[in-house]
Amino acid sequence: TANIGFALADSGLDASALRQPGQGFGSIIDTLNHIITSDAIYLRILTEHEPGWLTKDPDTNDLAALDERVRDAEHRWADLLTTGFDPSRILVLDKGTYRCSALVVVLQAIQHASGHREQSRINLAAMGTPPPDVQSWEYALDTGLAELTDTKP
Repeated sequence: TANIGFALADSGLDASALRQPGQGFGSIIDTLNHIITSDAIYLRILTEHEPGWLTKDPDTNDLAALDERVRDAEHRWADLLTTGFDPSRILVLDKGTYRCSALVVVLQAIQHASGHREQSRINLAAMGTPPPDVQSWEYALDTGLAELTDTKP
């Protein structure tokens, strides 16, 4: 989602363009809100922590607010996955009707966001805005988790 946010910030598209209906889930803003809200819900399932905005004001047209929510989720995912995450922990979901390991929730979060990121790329391209590379490799470069080197093995 961060890569799409970078592209929107640089695109010059105004709020009305971002609200135009698109393929898939809806407008680009609707899709971003959906991805970010879903991510917060997956994190709530895994950590039992819910950000205040999730119940107060889940949808916003403010790209800065969306970016802040993405940054918060990035930190929460990093904390979760680096502080003793137990992928085999059994979770009970959907009011007790579904049991699964915590790993299933992580995999769902990845799959869900990936599908909607591709929808956003399609919608940006349809508006004439070059879509960002949303692969993990590019994200890692954009966020400092990876770097290109001249060194060859």
